[in-house]
Amino acid sequence: MKFSPTELAETHQAMTQQASPIGAIVGALMGAVPAIAIYAFFVHMGAILYVFIMIPPAIIGLAAQFTGQVHAIKHRLAVGLIASVVHLACLYYFNYRLLYYFLVPIIFVVAVAVAKKRLSRIEQLVADMEAEGRFDQT
Repeated sequence: MKFSPTELAETHQAMTQQASPIGAIVGALMGAVPAIAIYAFFVHMGAILYVFIMIPPAIIGLAAQFTGQVHAIKHRLAVGLIASVVHLACLYYFNYRLLYYFLVPIIFVVAVAVAKKRLSRIEQLVADMEAEGRFDQT
């Protein structure tokens, strides 16, 4: 499917106007509240599966996705950092096992991946062109 240069330019302008890195950070901080509550709930459960540890960063990422609407990786790195800090703080405060500390890179990746805005075809094309540096030439 081919798109005209004006469609690509309009889509790029709309994507840059909608994206809010500060909104993503605020959303991640708002998502940290229920994430901490889930970590507290896990303490009362006793033994937890490693898959359950992925729920709090997913909540942080979803909140950031809802408020930030960002697609660029550089804007989503702060969301992963917030999720990692919340994870480490909760592990320390609730005295989880040492093994859970090694899951920090996975927590980071989950939060960053979930925080990405879902893109349409033309938006994906514009994002790819922007990443390659070709969009500025059109």
